[in-house]
Amino acid sequence: FNFITNLVVEDIQSVAAFCHLHKLKIAVSYDSFGRFNKKDLELFKRNIEIIAPYIRMISLTMTKQSMELIVNGEDTYFDYLYSRFDCDWDHLLPGNDGLKPMMPAESDLLRFYKVLADKYPKCINMKSFTENKLDAAMTSMPCTRGNSFTIFSDNSVPKGCSGSVILRNANTADLGGPKIIHNFLEKRNCLECEYYSRCTFSCFIHNEYKDLVRDVDGCVYAKVFDYVKEKEDE
Repeated sequence: FNFITNLVVEDIQSVAAFCHLHKLKIAVSYDSFGRFNKKDLELFKRNIEIIAPYIRMISLTMTKQSMELIVNGEDTYFDYLYSRFDCDWDHLLPGNDGLKPMMPAESDLLRFYKVLADKYPKCINMKSFTENKLDAAMTSMPCTRGNSFTIFSDNSVPKGCSGSVILRNANTADLGGPKIIHNFLEKRNCLECEYYSRCTFSCFIHNEYKDLVRDVDGCVYAKVFDYVKEKEDE
């Protein structure tokens, strides 16, 4: 079981006691933009200090606005979280048209990944880029299609992963089938890429978002590998 919380809870001591009793580590959701109002953010910060021994990782979402705050160095609290916990950035899956303005373009992703490589290389999602001794057997994909089981609150079970139900305005009708993987690999010519054995790819469903701005010539992830390699060769 994967326990996730945004820590906006008044009785944090009960949560800590539950984690202690069952020897649990939890994932905590944090975002620089759009998640908390001022009051909830203050509560989150207080609760972090209490629940810290039971935090497995800080989970963040790559929205255009949150990424800009990180790129511009305007979220010092993220720096604090990064200094204490494992942090992992996941892709945004727009579930409604209201989230469209939060979807970053490919150029935004590339710029953001470069900042992570420079300032936050220990983020979990940067491991394949920064640890060049990894091989295919050691590299795990962020995609959980094959190793997770989800039941929604209405007792429905999504085909593939939960993202297949969440995403709206997709290019491919059957997001739970293998077509979306073929689309991803073929578009980027992954099988002939020099980084194939190290790359964790991306969220295949995120790649199917119809309104994704594809303004990078080539593969974003290959370019990040190139960037890290150039830094190492300097």
